[in-house]
Amino acid sequence: MRHRAIALAALVAAQTILAASATAQNTTMALRQPFGWGTASSLTSADDYQLTGGSQGTRTITLTSTGADMRSTISSAISKNDIIILDGSKGDFVISSSMSLSNLKNRTIVGINDARLTTQFYLTQELKDSLDAAGVMNGSTASGTGGKLSTGTAVDEEREFLTRQTLINVTGDKTEAYRKAGILTLDKCSNIIIRNIKFVGPGPCDVGGYDLISSTATTHLWVDHCEFTDGIDGNFDITKESDFITVSWCTFAYTDRAYDHKNTNLVGSSDSSTADRDKLNIT
Repeated sequence: MRHRAIALAALVAAQTILAASATAQNTTMALRQPFGWGTASSLTSADDYQLTGGSQGTRTITLTSTGADMRSTISSAISKNDIIILDGSKGDFVISSSMSLSNLKNRTIVGINDARLTTQFYLTQELKDSLDAAGVMNGSTASGTGGKLSTGTAVDEEREFLTRQTLINVTGDKTEAYRKAGILTLDKCSNIIIRNIKFVGPGPCDVGGYDLISSTATTHLWVDHCEFTDGIDGNFDITKESDFITVSWCTFAYTDRAYDHKNTNLVGSSDSSTADRDKLNIT
């Protein structure tokens, strides 16, 4: 009996410590101010940039999941409001295809109650078995080894060709809508804060698909306390002259949904991109 009492006391103490730790972490996140390259505006004078997100505005909206595709609802909320709160208390926010945000300024997108944005499409075991049967993992990734899909589209690499043709055969989707299974595409946006959200993808495979978040030509972006899992192409890519970006306290991972092409993060369009040469100041 004494041993049980000691074990119970130890368990209660451990739970108390974990709860206190979680509270401390949430408090730290809430009080943390933007930092790093996201707050910089000059490489020479070191002037401070006020990375405020949507906090200077008055339009705020809180969304909960309906259980259906939330793509248009969330896109509309982001376009019309300064602060968008995603409340995960009613389940995941399902996104049918990546939300493209262009020339957006001064926004904060924040999650509460374990908010998760998940793709509608995901790799099932049946799909992965079909990819194996097609010999995808033995396919070459060298340029010029591919072929022409049944839809007439030419694909340069053999592995991508085999993957895409197999998914067309199994799903019957000749439009290859699954290639757009990402969450956010930020193009030419600025002064954006994204915090405390879990981004969940379909599992990576070589289809030339979308990222969970893709930042192109976007500046002054702060992504904080987010989780990225199983992007079909990348988890979070920062390319095409993006600049002054801070990514802090985030995690990047894969689960058993993953097949291949586990290239989680990309910074820069290519080794030869001259446009990126004086950009890509990233923390």
